[in-house]
Amino acid sequence: MPGLKTNLDITTMIERWSYSPTIDVSLRSSEVPSRGVSTWLDREREAAAPCGRRIFIATIEARVIALDAVIAFALP
Repeated sequence: MPGLKTNLDITTMIERWSYSPTIDVSLRSSEVPSRGVSTWLDREREAAAPCGRRIFIATIEARVIALDAVIAFALP
């Protein structure tokens, strides 16, 4: 599935959450490479607080999606 991101607990290898953005696969592209994943920590909040840590992913359609790192909720 293009764009699937998964958060694993590294001690147990149990999936905490997964997120797959809706991607228009009809767009012309030579391949579906990894566009990378970045994380950002808001130093004014606890990491486990809502939006305390964000995950940023880029899609092949040139969109950037921000996710709350704890619950994988897509942020506006």
